[in-house]
Amino acid sequence: MGCRDQPIRMTVRLTFLILIATLCASTGMAQSSQYKKAAKAYAHGSYLAARDRLLKIEKPDAQCRILLAKVLYQLSDYEQIAKLLAGLELDRNARLALATSYHHNGEYEKARVIWKTLLTDEDHTIILSNIGDTYYSLGEIDSSLVYAEQAYTLEPHSDLFALNLGITYSALEESDKACAHYFLSAQRGNRQALSLYESENCVSWQRQWLEVVPGNRVEQLSNTLFPELHRVTLATHERILLSEHGQAGVVILTDIVRTDVGAVLTFVGRDQQIIRRWFDFNQKPEFSLADVVVSSAGR
Repeated sequence: MGCRDQPIRMTVRLTFLILIATLCASTGMAQSSQYKKAAKAYAHGSYLAARDRLLKIEKPDAQCRILLAKVLYQLSDYEQIAKLLAGLELDRNARLALATSYHHNGEYEKARVIWKTLLTDEDHTIILSNIGDTYYSLGEIDSSLVYAEQAYTLEPHSDLFALNLGITYSALEESDKACAHYFLSAQRGNRQALSLYESENCVSWQRQWLEVVPGNRVEQLSNTLFPELHRVTLATHERILLSEHGQAGVVILTDIVRTDVGAVLTFVGRDQQIIRRWFDFNQKPEFSLADVVVSSAGR
């Protein structure tokens, strides 16, 4: 009897192990099927469907966790991303999701570390802006300015980067530069910039901060009877009549600073008074001196 008992127990154990292995294989196949369907949904932009399938996987492996993090990123659900990606080797999109999660959750130093690993990406400019924001959020305004200026230099027609730079200048109490950048951002259609422009009462002293509006400067370098706007120079010493506060005075147009939405024109009067005016391309895209001055005047 004793000789027969042992094989029976072994057979039962062997049968049990086979059953467990079969169940595990079945579970693994089911989870693999869920992952494949989730990956397909993610590739087609069906992020809710992808999320629901991934959440059905009981013990997600690294691959599942990374995909779920990417899905949550697309759904702007950042709370759990850092936990999902902890300790994993991450590709570019996963790092993007992790940096955003840290940033959203106020862990700015951690976010900055990840953002800096993404500086070689095609989204280089927005990454610079995000790095600047981590410094700004921690009160390191001077460091924030460095990155905000870099981002704006790379995309000088961006309303967002102009706004960010204006906010940074405001924190540094450089109100003239803040107003100039709020103004350009608002001219490009940014409503937050318009609100800040109005709340800072920038319009009341526009003539002062127009001097610091960033753009391409076109200086006058030669004499000519009629103003000629060349590629890099404005050739004019012609005296013209400029209407100022209801009165016309004789002035000389000395330079123009061009932007994508308008131009700042600088005139000098007989008493060496400097007068600046904004010419709005949104109202009239073709620049003409006739739209600015009253008429020509004798020398």
